[in-house]
Amino acid sequence: MNATKHDDFEALLRSALADRAQTATTLPDPYDRVTGAVRRDRRRRAVVGSGLAAGALALAIAVAGQLPGGSTVNSDPAGRSTTSQTSAPAQGSLAPISAWPVRGNLAGDKALISAVESRFGRVLFADVHDGKAIVISVADPNQTDPVASAKFSAFVGDPGTPFPADGEDFGTWEVYDGVRPTPAAIAFAGAADARSNLLVLAAPGTSSVDISTMAIPAPDGTIQRQWQTLPMADGVSWSRTADTGGETVRFRVGTAYDGPVTIEGKLTREVTPFCMGCATGEDDVVTFRQRVASAYGYELESLQGQITYNETVPVVDFQDGTGNATRITVVDVVEPGGRHFRGYVARTEGKEQGTGSLSGGSAYPLSPKWNDKAPLVLAGENNTQVVIAPGAATIRWEAGGSHGTEQVNAKGYAVLPSPAAGLADLRVLTYDAAGTTLGEYTEAIDGEVMGDPLDLQP
Repeated sequence: MNATKHDDFEALLRSALADRAQTATTLPDPYDRVTGAVRRDRRRRAVVGSGLAAGALALAIAVAGQLPGGSTVNSDPAGRSTTSQTSAPAQGSLAPISAWPVRGNLAGDKALISAVESRFGRVLFADVHDGKAIVISVADPNQTDPVASAKFSAFVGDPGTPFPADGEDFGTWEVYDGVRPTPAAIAFAGAADARSNLLVLAAPGTSSVDISTMAIPAPDGTIQRQWQTLPMADGVSWSRTADTGGETVRFRVGTAYDGPVTIEGKLTREVTPFCMGCATGEDDVVTFRQRVASAYGYELESLQGQITYNETVPVVDFQDGTGNATRITVVDVVEPGGRHFRGYVARTEGKEQGTGSLSGGSAYPLSPKWNDKAPLVLAGENNTQVVIAPGAATIRWEAGGSHGTEQVNAKGYAVLPSPAAGLADLRVLTYDAAGTTLGEYTEAIDGEVMGDPLDLQP
């Protein structure tokens, strides 16, 4: 059951980006423009986790128009998504996953369905597409708690190949899992980091899905997405991801679901794991360069990277309760066109040299207005904020009518009291000894990008 493909979607977007690049300008004060935007919880971005997936990076395009096949592109800044031009059922009218029938051209293959369900829960979809048999299952289809998570699995194999009813050897079948709060729609991308087929499943009767394959840092520092509205055949849609794969895809079905892909398939690019006990940071340069290359399809050799900060810092969210120091390593990666990406990783250092654990971090695009001079703001001890600003002499902050000036210490960071009014409109400026502005951080822009670098959440 194959819906219409739109394989040239990415090519059209890339062409439009090239056309717009010559006219893009940086706004004089992006902070004032977005102070009314909806902000996410400040502490959400403090720890991204040890996975530090390449999905912490984004690519931007600003274009609106008509796509092949009559599909529509909508230009929505991050946090300001609108409903699709093609209406879809509201959440209340959608059947829950537990009520979905098995769909796909293999739905009648009782032996295959039974073999999968005996081990992996209820089968939702079974189909031969692009020369491969694809089966989607959910371990707990009756899960209704929106906070609790369910395990979804995708199985990819050669058509006609029996599915093993037991044992750990799956033969030629490939198995991919995704754990998510039970959504009202499901998506599977054949590859996490490369162009691949994208399957979206929604309740039977759903007529359309909005898909955005890439997130793009705009000239003002915000993240933007372009949306393509695709028809669904009885709640099923096949299309293609961008070169960045499933990790950069966001899709939405009316008001029922808006978020990332449920299951990501194979990894095709090499990415070196983070070194747990490393203190020099040199291995982090390699890792972050690989992650930028993976997320954007760059040749690794075309990316430049350097360490811009590597010190122990009193940040509270990375404490492990033992009193060990937390080392923050910051890496600046620059792509051929001059776009800067920041990667930072936090490690709790053990008492013995070379020991410790990876405790968090993030990677995200930087605003072209300040590039690598933008300060990094993290939650500190005793209800404070730690501002990492190497090369600066002082910082000035303002939030909720309060303001203050703090000195940057010899380790390149300053500590400010967490504003009583909260962090929603926090703004931090850094200055050198002569009073020249070096960089700026605004919660409304930088905080949003740090917390959701790929704009995968509404």
